Amino acid sequence: MDRDILDVPKGENCPQRIVTCEYCEFPLPAIDLLEHQEVCWNRTELCHMCHKYVRFRECYGHESRCSSVVNDVAESSRIEGTSVKVIVENEEQVELSFTRTWDPSPEGKQSPLRIDRRFVMLHGSPGFYSYAIFEHLEDFPGFNLSTTRIACMLNKDLLHYMAISDNRQRYMPRPEDRLPPRGQELEYPEAVLLVDPVDLEFKGEVDDKYHYSIENKDNKVHGWISSDPPVGFWQIAPSNEYRNGGPLKQDLTSHVNPTTLAERIFYSNFNLAKYGRKCSDQFLSISILFRTGKLFGPVFIHLNIFYSLE
Repeated sequence: MDRDILDVPKGENCPQRIVTCEYCEFPLPAIDLLEHQEVCWNRTELCHMCHKYVRFRECYGHESRCSSVVNDVAESSRIEGTSVKVIVENEEQVELSFTRTWDPSPEGKQSPLRIDRRFVMLHGSPGFYSYAIFEHLEDFPGFNLSTTRIACMLNKDLLHYMAISDNRQRYMPRPEDRLPPRGQELEYPEAVLLVDPVDLEFKGEVDDKYHYSIENKDNKVHGWISSDPPVGFWQIAPSNEYRNGGPLKQDLTSHVNPTTLAERIFYSNFNLAKYGRKCSDQFLSISILFRTGKLFGPVFIHLNIFYSLE
């Protein structure tokens, strides 16, 4: 029977509502999700580069360590532009381009892509747009590209209150709470037990950035608030067009640091079969990546401030 004609529970707290496994994207009732994921993330995948079987939950870390694959680990935190160009400059709009073309000399330290990062400011707008264009040129080698992100690392001394939806917002632990001896790492690095946090109200909690994931259909705005000064930092998604995995696909939002993330893209979910060899559901060995350019974004960074009537 076509699932679209079923009476699918839609209540947010209904145990029979349909959710999607973040590892295999299989839809199933929420009540069965934990049991399913316990098996799903422990299954193994064959790495086509080193021919070893790797647990699915360790695929990302293994990819960065596997000596047989070109990767972009060194650029996971920041991509430095080597040239700048003014694309548009008038009374209504300014658009800047920061471009970096692949340099093969630092072997294994750069992903073989031409990356064009754009920033757009409009007259009278309280923020800016950001997007990126990725090009894989004909003479560039193939490589594995798992994720791309736009990440904003914010001031930890100012921003302590996080909001990702109307009913999911709270004061957050501090980044030092995640480090020993205040925090104790659990089964995987993202999950940390807070044993001696700065604010004792968080003692005994487990902080994990995946706790703050949200379904694509609801991932419209999230960010951080400071009370002194009373300012807000928000990431707004103007469009879902660049996202993948469907409306029930969960992805990261904001988390302790404080950090605000744009949604990541798994290129293997795009129709690239004719451009490369697919090696699993989550990775693609890319030989040619749309030479006309692949767009990531745009996202809008909105900044606001509260003015007292006094």
